[in-house]
Amino acid sequence: MTIENYILKNGPCLSNELIEYYSKNGTSKDAVRKRISRVGNPIFKLSGFFQNKQTFFYHKDQYQDEIYFLNLRKAIKNSARRYYSVIKAIEYHNGYIKKEHLASYSFSPIKNLKSHKNFKTIIDELKKLNFIFEDNDCYTLNENLSIRSKNNYNYYKAVELSKELIINQFNDFTKSIGLISYDSGKSNSEYSKFQFCFTAPSYVNGITSFTAGKPKPAFVVADILLGNHIDEDEVDFFLRKISVVKTQSKCNFLPFLIVDNVSQEAFKKLKNKE
Repeated sequence: MTIENYILKNGPCLSNELIEYYSKNGTSKDAVRKRISRVGNPIFKLSGFFQNKQTFFYHKDQYQDEIYFLNLRKAIKNSARRYYSVIKAIEYHNGYIKKEHLASYSFSPIKNLKSHKNFKTIIDELKKLNFIFEDNDCYTLNENLSIRSKNNYNYYKAVELSKELIINQFNDFTKSIGLISYDSGKSNSEYSKFQFCFTAPSYVNGITSFTAGKPKPAFVVADILLGNHIDEDEVDFFLRKISVVKTQSKCNFLPFLIVDNVSQEAFKKLKNKE
C-alpha cells in the first residue's frame, strides 16, 4: 500500500504511525523514514512542534475536513502536550479566555527557562496555524478542534465572574487564617517563571526558610477550574506545572487547585501526585 493510499484509508497521521506500519512488513525503519521524507503533493505535512521530531501527514483532499481536525487533535494530545494544554484550556472555558489568564492554564514558562519552550512562542505558533485566534481581550479556539459544544461567550463571561469572586474569597480566607501576608495576594501572577491564577508569600512557621538569619517566605500558589466537568485531562496542566516548579524553585511553596467538581479518576491522579 502506498503512503497516499494509507492516509486516504486511515486518515491523517504522525510519521511514527507510518514507520510502525511499514516496518512490520520487513522494511527497516531507516528505509521507511527515507521513503516518508520523499513524499510530496498530494501529501502535505505539519512539523516543528511534535515530540521526537515527528511530522503530521495529510492528503490535500482531507485538509480542513472533519477527519483532518479529529486526527490532528489526537496527534497534538499524544505528542504535543504543551500545545494541547493551551487548546484544552480554551476549550474548557467554552471557547474563550482572557489573554492575561491563559498562561495560568499552561505548563509553559512565561519567562525563559532552559529546555522549555516559552509560553509566548507556543501562542504565536498556535495563532500562525489558525488553531487559536486573538479577539480583542480574548483568545478564542478554532471550533473544529473542540470536542465540546460550540464556543459560548455568554457562558464564558458568567464563569469568569464566578472565578473572580472565588479567587477573592480564597485570598480573604488564606489571609484571615494567617497563611498569607496581608494585602499580598496577586491574580494571574508569576512564581518561579510560571504563571498561576493566584500567588502570595507566606511566613508560616515550618515552611518559611531563613538565609543569614533573615526569613525567606514560602509561597501559596493556586489555579482554579470552574463551570465544566473536570477529568484527568483538565488537571494535567496543573500537575505538570507543579512538577517542573518543584525541580527549580528556590523556596517552599503550597499549591492549591480550586475546583467545583472533579471526577474520581482526576481526584486519584491529583492525590497520587502529592
